[in-house]
Amino acid sequence: MERIIMHLDVNNAFLAWHTVYLLNQGGKIDYRTIPSVVGGDETKRRGIVLAKSEPAKKYGIVTGETLYSARKKALDLNIIPVNHRIYKRASDDLFNYLKNTLPDIERYSIDECFIDYTSVLNLYGDPVIFAHRLKDAIKRDLGYTVNIGIASNKFLAKMASEMKKPDLVHTMFSDEISNKLWPLPIEKMHMVGKKTAIKLRLLGIETIGDLAHTDLSKLVLHFKKKYGNSLKDHAMGFDAEEVVTDMKDQKGISKGTTLAKDVVQASVAKVIITELTSEAARKLRKQGGYATVVGITLKNNQFFRYSHQTKLKIASNETSELTKAIYELFIKVWQKDPIRNITISLGGFTKKRTYQTSLFDEELPASNELQSILDNLEDKYGTGIVKRAIQNTKDKYL
Repeated sequence: MERIIMHLDVNNAFLAWHTVYLLNQGGKIDYRTIPSVVGGDETKRRGIVLAKSEPAKKYGIVTGETLYSARKKALDLNIIPVNHRIYKRASDDLFNYLKNTLPDIERYSIDECFIDYTSVLNLYGDPVIFAHRLKDAIKRDLGYTVNIGIASNKFLAKMASEMKKPDLVHTMFSDEISNKLWPLPIEKMHMVGKKTAIKLRLLGIETIGDLAHTDLSKLVLHFKKKYGNSLKDHAMGFDAEEVVTDMKDQKGISKGTTLAKDVVQASVAKVIITELTSEAARKLRKQGGYATVVGITLKNNQFFRYSHQTKLKIASNETSELTKAIYELFIKVWQKDPIRNITISLGGFTKKRTYQTSLFDEELPASNELQSILDNLEDKYGTGIVKRAIQNTKDKYL
């Protein structure tokens, strides 16, 4: 199944966040509707434009130019002093808002992120319809607009979100590359800087399509092997990079272990996952909560790290249910490489055993009294006094 990746980018983030903050404090001016920028000290020529309104953009003001220069273009320009505390709080509020619905989010910068929608496709349905709903919900609930790009990988999703702004959803799937990506000037390509663009143009490469059809040996000759390959792959629309969620950013419970010997068998991994999940679930039960999101991070013997998360259909704090979900996630993401470290996580906490309703749902499982008995035994005699049986899963997974 082809991945579905989204890139979400806040439109003119610093200006939007600052304006919303001021309006919430009783302010009367919406700086997004008049020529305005966020920048440093106007008395110093080195102060630069960090964000601009659409009206300011019409004067030719661009991000990164000096405030001195911007003022020359628009004499009635409003300059809002930078306040990173406001932006940090607004950014955290946005990502916490997203995490209530989506488990696989990579925070790419203070005002943008990647979302792996693949795992929730069956839950939420058509990604374009969902993206429009998400965009409109952010506008309604948080007070500002975003662009969302949808594609089969991170590079194409990023390129899609950079298309016409603001407050729009764009797609760039494989069958749209020739019409949407290739006609773009080479400067528009993500991760191509000014110096690289100049060098490409000197080679006769004017558009991303030109780059896609340039012989790889020519690119390697001028840009070295690694970067030459990367340029070619991206221009062709290829990108295998995973959406990696930072476990520390989830404010959940995580348990991990670095192994004395590399794990190369799924059955061994399941034993470890069961023990880690048992500890995390026990802690969760003591807090009186339920998890709606589970995740796993693996680090192989070459120290390459990859992870994945998924949203549970039924919120749970039962060890057996959480272990089953995390192990299934392990089987899905494991690349059959030797594993050095395994870390599991529980997140999306709730005080109620909520679940996603469906006409085909089975009856919600009752709370397991046995679990309380096991917790009491471990409280009295220590963790590990009870060993859980592990089913043989060889026929199913290997």
